[in-house]
Amino acid sequence: MRLTQNSTIKEMYMHENLEFACDALDALSIAAEIAWTGEQTLIEAFGWNCPAITRHDLTSMPKTC
Repeated sequence: MRLTQNSTIKEMYMHENLEFACDALDALSIAAEIAWTGEQTLIEAFGWNCPAITRHDLTSMPKTC
């Protein structure tokens, strides 16, 4: 595929959008880890309708996806 000026500009904005999304996920991860200090799993803290993961598992998801 031949790159044109328009496709290069679109790619530049796509990279900016991806960086924005990554920054937002990082901020969400930090906020979630700070907001709750419990060490139990979500199912223990909030009930059967939550996954059996800890807050550390939850906050690592945006970093690994």
